[in-house]
Amino acid sequence: MDYGMKEKDPIMKMRFYSKSDPETAVTLTVDEDMKSLWKKQLVTACEEAKLTTIKDDFDIHIVKMDYGMKEKDPIMKMRFYSKSDPETAVTLTVDEDMKSLWKKQLVTACEEAKLTTIKDDFDIHIVKMDYGMKEKDPIMKMRFYSKSDPETAVTLTVDEDMKSLWKKQLVTACEEAKLTTIKDDFDIHIVKMDYGMKEKDPIMKMRFYSKSDPETAVTLTVDEDMKSLWKKQLVTACEEAKLTTIKDDFDIHIVKMDYGMKEKDPIMKMRFYSKSDPETAVTLTVDEDMKSLWKKQLVTACEEAKLTTIKDDFDIHIVKMDYGMKENDPIMKMGFYSKSDPETAVTLTVDEASMFTPTCFSEQLIRVYWKKIDQTSQKIDQINLTEVRKCVSQLCRDKQWPKAE
Repeated sequence: MDYGMKEKDPIMKMRFYSKSDPETAVTLTVDEDMKSLWKKQLVTACEEAKLTTIKDDFDIHIVKMDYGMKEKDPIMKMRFYSKSDPETAVTLTVDEDMKSLWKKQLVTACEEAKLTTIKDDFDIHIVKMDYGMKEKDPIMKMRFYSKSDPETAVTLTVDEDMKSLWKKQLVTACEEAKLTTIKDDFDIHIVKMDYGMKEKDPIMKMRFYSKSDPETAVTLTVDEDMKSLWKKQLVTACEEAKLTTIKDDFDIHIVKMDYGMKEKDPIMKMRFYSKSDPETAVTLTVDEDMKSLWKKQLVTACEEAKLTTIKDDFDIHIVKMDYGMKENDPIMKMGFYSKSDPETAVTLTVDEASMFTPTCFSEQLIRVYWKKIDQTSQKIDQINLTEVRKCVSQLCRDKQWPKAE
């Protein structure tokens, strides 16, 4: 097998065209001196390994790879265009002084490491990277537009006093750490971030629309009495911790969260549709007798634990969960079709149902809320909350109900 030229190398007969001169064909040349040198070195290496061989046992192919300009750097001939001036082409320049300095330092470092080398053993590439404005900060030249005034452009300003203060403090900190430094060793960038209204709260200016009345806009209101109460309590707590503070050191945001109906339960107003009757809407009903029974039992359990409480201290939520047929098994009402008689529907018997089918098809989820307010702190009575939880757990155990969580 050969390439159609017997012992000759077909690569040497091929013609190559470069992109820079696509009209001129060139062929590869062979560096015979380099090939001969390689063969001699290979024969010497084989003899040292006690292998009998001669130069003709080897065939050497040498391919010189460059970027189309031999030893020259093609990057230095490339033209670059900037976005700010796309019509003008520029080329890269070389900082020869910087390259020479680097080479000297590298040679010195090698000599200290007892390595014999000269400057010409190194080739240094230096690339200066900036944002198109050399040492200047391009951010300071950018124009910004706000949504409130999209026609007016503004630029960033620098708070020189604040920058000077920061530099002084940094120099002082460095001197304490026994570091020699001056203010000019630091560059400070200060960015003030707000929500477009400086120190004001933009939330208080926002308009909100409710689904129940999408035409009317409302704004948030502030409960000043509640904020004042919180501030007093925080100051008292800080004084107990031996911290010197005043009310104005705090800013309180109070957000009342409900489901759009204040204290009312929105679930009771929702309409639900069943798959069996998708045209008829139903609302949830409350089992008042069950709620009253639970409250009585909870009060009794608390009294036994010597806790003073009344029915109104509790709020009970009862959720009944089933498979759409209350206590009935919906599987018993399903129709099944067999391959042998695909037109006739049959129902399963209890024995034919899966052994994994549940035995209970209706359950209740009961949530108990403790809402007693301590008259002194005007907060939830946390002191007795733990004891109330124990009473609820004990009541569930006494009634052999599932464990309370």
